[in-house]
Amino acid sequence: MSFKSDLVEFGNWALGPSWKTSIAGYAQLFAVTAYQAYEAFNGKDLNQHDVIAIFLSAGLAVVGRFAKDHGIEVPQSAADEAKDRILDQIDRIKKAAPAEQFKFTPDGADAPIRGVFPITADKMESLCVGQFEPYKLYAAAIVENSFKYGINPLFVLANIANQAVNPEYKNPLGISTDTYPYGESNGHVKNGPRKFSESDWRLAFDRQFSVMASGKAYSSARTIGQWALIDAPPGAENDVHGTNAQEGADVGSLYNKLVKSL
Repeated sequence: MSFKSDLVEFGNWALGPSWKTSIAGYAQLFAVTAYQAYEAFNGKDLNQHDVIAIFLSAGLAVVGRFAKDHGIEVPQSAADEAKDRILDQIDRIKKAAPAEQFKFTPDGADAPIRGVFPITADKMESLCVGQFEPYKLYAAAIVENSFKYGINPLFVLANIANQAVNPEYKNPLGISTDTYPYGESNGHVKNGPRKFSESDWRLAFDRQFSVMASGKAYSSARTIGQWALIDAPPGAENDVHGTNAQEGADVGSLYNKLVKSL
């Protein structure tokens, strides 16, 4: 990627008369700090986690300088905590084993759901045939969000197919609540799957994906089976037919079909 040249160009554009009278100085600091963080990676290929760490460190530098220049007092404990988190993230990335970039293998319920899984939107769309055909509309959104959050995109598609929400609802992730900022109640079942339109399904999809990917409830899940135990715990109030225990195996089976179709 042309990360270095982009930052140099940005830095040159950002040159300004002073820190206090122009935002350009802060932009320049951001560019310089980001490039310094980039250098720490010794030019290795970057994934989305690397980029997040780079820009977090640059953002911290800008926030600190802005606060100092404008007499804003930032508690030292808060600053130290933010810095430590970023340094820990960078250190983790630098030490990460190559296995963090996964290949798709038919591991069923044991398949990993977190990491870097290379696939294009076109390829994802080509997998949407047969029982996956109703979800072709969401192929690009799945790939984009999976890359953003480090989630296995084939797991996402398998999970969507397993939920099998009425395609007319444009609600592939099964958002089920009568109080939600987008869409409307389906009018049949209280807190049942919501209905979304062409104009708002993507807003709801992106919002729910972030919860699914980074929400506290799911943070400990690393495989399809672990995810299923959180998403559909056996014996839960909504497990009226006793089928929750099968979710991991069912999603894993659909996942294997997708992998074998690659």
